[in-house]
Amino acid sequence: MAASAHITHLPLELVQTIAALCPPDDIARLGATCRHLHRICDAFVFQAAFLYRLDDPTSNHITTKTALREVITQRLSSADAAHAKAVWTRLAAAACELPLLADELYSRLIHYESIPWDNSFPRPAPVDPRVRKIIGTLCTLTVLGYPAVNDFTITASLTGLTARLIDPDFWQAWDPNPTTRITLAAQLAFCLATGILGHRVLNNMPLLTNRIVSSFGTRSPESVVFRDLRDAGSFEGAQTAALLQIAFLPWLLRADVAVLRRGDFPRPSALPFFRRGDSIPIPLPDGIPSQPIRSTRGDDPPDPTRFLSSFACAPSWSAWLRATVDTLIDDLPRGEWVGYTTNSFARESEVAAPMRGVRFSVRPPVDNEDPDEIRISGEDGIDGQGAFRLEGTVFRLTGRVTMMKIYGGHAWCVEATLTPLGIAGTWGASARQPFGFVWMYRREWAREGC
Repeated sequence: MAASAHITHLPLELVQTIAALCPPDDIARLGATCRHLHRICDAFVFQAAFLYRLDDPTSNHITTKTALREVITQRLSSADAAHAKAVWTRLAAAACELPLLADELYSRLIHYESIPWDNSFPRPAPVDPRVRKIIGTLCTLTVLGYPAVNDFTITASLTGLTARLIDPDFWQAWDPNPTTRITLAAQLAFCLATGILGHRVLNNMPLLTNRIVSSFGTRSPESVVFRDLRDAGSFEGAQTAALLQIAFLPWLLRADVAVLRRGDFPRPSALPFFRRGDSIPIPLPDGIPSQPIRSTRGDDPPDPTRFLSSFACAPSWSAWLRATVDTLIDDLPRGEWVGYTTNSFARESEVAAPMRGVRFSVRPPVDNEDPDEIRISGEDGIDGQGAFRLEGTVFRLTGRVTMMKIYGGHAWCVEATLTPLGIAGTWGASARQPFGFVWMYRREWAREGC
């Protein structure tokens, strides 16, 4: 080969552009052929491969994939080159697989699309590791503005898997480690809730609702699962319980024709999962530094699957969830909060008139008060019973919210949790005597004009 034709004489940008058109595993193999290509196939190539395979995100906050790349790059600015390359490798792999993820998840969960009430499934077993990875991937992509779970067939299967999850026998079989079990449950609940907000799903909803409602009965089998979530002192456990509630509330509330016509639930594209300039970490997959090439001859090329096969994002997912809730707590006074309460735990033809006009304020802590217990007031609220105000506390460590909803002549107790999709919980005479559900969210998240 003539010296002028050697690959090292080709323009760097040309080689990187060609490499970016290849699937990520081929890029990794290309980088293993010689030292020169190993240096060229850096994080920039995987960035380009990631962007090449994706359209612009659906988020209202980051609207172009170029802006998305800038945000992710900023988040990785403190990482070393090997870690950044591994992260972009995983993102490129996810983008490459995105069209197939929905089909694969559906095929693996097809038997959950319509599950029986009589628990006639085979004996519970641990969740398929591939299902775990896909759910983790979908969580990351949803936050980045690519809600792959916004697909009817996937959401239908996820409702069945979730209903099976809160079967006490199946709950224990998910994972013997309660920490990883609850993290997986939180990711599943997040995927399901955002998917259901994107469209209407009827599959398994009566069973899912029945099991979650039954969990409020102290002697029901399902209460064991929710006691595990709520009483473990786990932030993610509390988030899971609240997100599961948000997952079925649209179905419960849409029984009222007025609610159905109003269509004023949060839109996934409007939810502030991440924004330019904020400090919330994106739940990126954790990188594994690739080993340097010691020789260009005689050695087998490194197996690219060692950093492509795993897309587990549990540590950074947990960090994203924690930071998102903290930001919502700090931003409580911003904007108007709206929402709904139900008059019971059943699916009825009428629900309470919507809450409107709530504007929160935060009272600074005084001496001897725990700074993580934030005193809040909600003024100017109005619903079907008339004008009301809210007085209560947000507990930063768990996201728990306790409030009194005070009218002119009476008051109700609200026990809830602040999640990335709003405040969800119950209302009633006391925490131990709930009468129905409550769900509040920012008005700016709902359909424009509501």
